[in-house]
Amino acid sequence: MRTETTGFDSFFAWLQAFDPSLLTNEAEVESKFIVPFFQLLGYPQTCCRLQYSLKMYEPSSRGKRGKGQTIDQIYFSTAEQNEQTPDTSLIIVEAKEPSETHLEEALEQARSYGYRLTPLFLIVTNAHRLLVVKRHGFRGEERVFDVSLHELQEQATAKRLYHELRFEVVKQLKAQLADELTHTLYVDLMHALDGHPDLREQLAKGDFEQSRAQEGRRLTIIEPKVAVVCDLPLAFGDGACRITFSNVLLQGLTCHLTHRQILESLMTGLDTQPHWGTRRFLRKTADGNFEAQLGQATVILSEQEAQELCTCIDEVCHAYKAILVSTEETLQTWDYLPMSLPEFQLHGFCILTIQPWLWDLMLRFARAFDFLEGTSPWHVFDRGNGRLRVCLSRERERGYDENVLLYPSYGPRDLPKDTVDVLYCIEEDRYIAAIEREDQRSWQQVVGPNGIWPAPYTEDWLINQLIPKVLAHYPLRSCLLRYLRRKRQPTYWTVHNLQDQAVPITQVSTPTQLAPYLHQIQSWLHIYGDCEVAASFLRPYYTALTDVVRCIDPSQLGSQYFSYIGGRVFGAARRAKGEHSQAAQEEKQPTSEKAEEDLHQENEDESPTHMMNEIIEGLDEHVRRIHQVEHESPKVADSISSALIALLEHGTIYCGQEHLNAAREAILPLLDLSRFEKRYVLRLLWE
Repeated sequence: MRTETTGFDSFFAWLQAFDPSLLTNEAEVESKFIVPFFQLLGYPQTCCRLQYSLKMYEPSSRGKRGKGQTIDQIYFSTAEQNEQTPDTSLIIVEAKEPSETHLEEALEQARSYGYRLTPLFLIVTNAHRLLVVKRHGFRGEERVFDVSLHELQEQATAKRLYHELRFEVVKQLKAQLADELTHTLYVDLMHALDGHPDLREQLAKGDFEQSRAQEGRRLTIIEPKVAVVCDLPLAFGDGACRITFSNVLLQGLTCHLTHRQILESLMTGLDTQPHWGTRRFLRKTADGNFEAQLGQATVILSEQEAQELCTCIDEVCHAYKAILVSTEETLQTWDYLPMSLPEFQLHGFCILTIQPWLWDLMLRFARAFDFLEGTSPWHVFDRGNGRLRVCLSRERERGYDENVLLYPSYGPRDLPKDTVDVLYCIEEDRYIAAIEREDQRSWQQVVGPNGIWPAPYTEDWLINQLIPKVLAHYPLRSCLLRYLRRKRQPTYWTVHNLQDQAVPITQVSTPTQLAPYLHQIQSWLHIYGDCEVAASFLRPYYTALTDVVRCIDPSQLGSQYFSYIGGRVFGAARRAKGEHSQAAQEEKQPTSEKAEEDLHQENEDESPTHMMNEIIEGLDEHVRRIHQVEHESPKVADSISSALIALLEHGTIYCGQEHLNAAREAILPLLDLSRFEKRYVLRLLWE
């Protein structure tokens, strides 16, 4: 039986006999030093992954995507590969050539890997020197060993390293830090210590130091109880964040959230209180605490922790959202349908739908006019398998040689491929970042005709330049003409611009022209779910639109609309007041419909003026109520929006321009919020 003593004796004997001068390259450092080093520390070979890929991208020749970055060696606490995750990672090892004396750059590289995989230790070595860093989450890191091989061959140093880095020791430490039950115990303890302020003060000594910092794309927000580190997106994705808490019983627990999880759970209810019910990740429990769903972890929080968590998330998400909105505005993509190509890790927007034969001709044309094969104005393509990459820019040596990247999407595999969607694609964030480092310019600085093309410019170029040129270069054959006659399609493409024909909101001059914008807001409310909406967004909206529709001529509104509009207004009031006395029956008949029928029966003999006055009074009551509450049910706001839309579309309204101006100002914040949340949160972009 192998004991700790015999294990150390073997480890120490190997160190004493090892001669680093016999190693000539990095591969030998890995195979002849690192591998036996960890074997003698008790690490099973099945827990080791060599050349572990993180799917990170760097530029290669001609600006094309290169291979993903890899970790030289990483050790996990489990031998099961499907369980080798960030939660089970123990040690990251970076090997360097024996002649390499500057290990700090390699350590920084290991840190970047460590952020993704959260190991306990980072190790860098060239076999002559061993650098070991212990990670303490938000409390920083500790350089526990920085020794030469000669120093490591001393028994005291070797013994200390052996005791700290043995497999069983590191594995046990990881398991202790990953215990998610400790926080529930912490909350119970805090309740039990309410009457003991002296003990509470002792527990609070581990609080974080409040700070705000940003280095590049990494934003760190720290409150006494909560710390959040977020890698912000560069264009459309691949951001991430991690959250930890300072209480003494939860040290080591880290909640990781991906780009998608940030959007789906953290992005709603910004700048609102934890107990309002406006945040998707947070709910108040019966005992007054809060339950937070943070990535794959569910934690119980005290009220102070919940408040500080929301404070951190607000700042992170405002920055996160600003980048996504700025990217859409820079590339002018808001009016195009978002789509994805997961197999290529690309985000895209559908700007045209064409027939397959035309796409094939476009690819054929691109292969014939590769930019390395000639100097004509049309030799602008970097030919590739199944995609078009335009390199019209004459600054190719500066890195931003790609004007636009176009990929085909053939739709679901089980449907006939009668058409091809042409996707305007955006490179993955890590690729853009690598190009930025090489070019020393922000990618936004080169958006334009001579750099990265915006979506409308690309659409115009395809329709008015490339497609006509392709069709002229390859005259249509009779078989294609028969195909076109059979399909009866007058053109070869369909534009996928989502912009409607509504009058621009800044040019609205009649109440009816507001209706399309209310439809956009209502569609957002309709899919919002059970999460509440902050009343601050709805107060000016309710007020300004009620002032507009109160100027309506009742005699010009068809009698069939009174019941519908009244049903929505008074049904919303009943829902807001929580009057559900006959819940079982009303589940089969929605409240708004029941209110509509009741109103119709009560008012069928009343004059239009009287009925309209009741509706306006009902809207006024909603205005008074929204100023007295902090949050609103989206179902209530949906019903009120339905009533307002019907009045705008079917009524004759005589209001002044000042009322229209106030309505426009009230609608704009809701339009921006609804556009973003429908795209990124409620119906996730590129779903």
